[in-house]
Amino acid sequence: MSGESIAEIQRSIARNTPSRSGDTYYAGVTIWSLSATYSLIPTPQGCLIDNGDVFLKLRVHLPKLTNDLISERVRREWQRFVFSLDAHERHHTQNAYLAATSLLAKINGRHTDVPCSRAKVIAESATKALIERISAYDKEFDHQTRHGASQGAFLDPNVR
Repeated sequence: MSGESIAEIQRSIARNTPSRSGDTYYAGVTIWSLSATYSLIPTPQGCLIDNGDVFLKLRVHLPKLTNDLISERVRREWQRFVFSLDAHERHHTQNAYLAATSLLAKINGRHTDVPCSRAKVIAESATKALIERISAYDKEFDHQTRHGASQGAFLDPNVR
């Protein structure tokens, strides 16, 4: 991002945003995906789900100011904004990590009383439901915080 004033920096963010929805843009974004592998082991009682591995991919985009020719007040405002935005995006990463650890706990050493073919369907459905629940939580968190604005992730246009 570049610019000497908050207004110029804000326009630069709008042009170079990593996340856009129509006319709305966001200075930062966290993208995550979650997948798992596990063994289905037939037992006399049904099926054992075990040997699970969970794979979490996280990518956080935060803006970086490339212009050093700004006033001290603009620099402090930028630093305050990025610190707040980073804290907001960090909450999303922690949420994804909690989903991953929760999933790992559910797919290791889980005994079922159904055949493995049915256990696989149940495990896949539960994994999908967990991901959807965490995604919904992320959306609600963004709604409640106005995408971090209530946490300080905004640039004050009055700073000169």
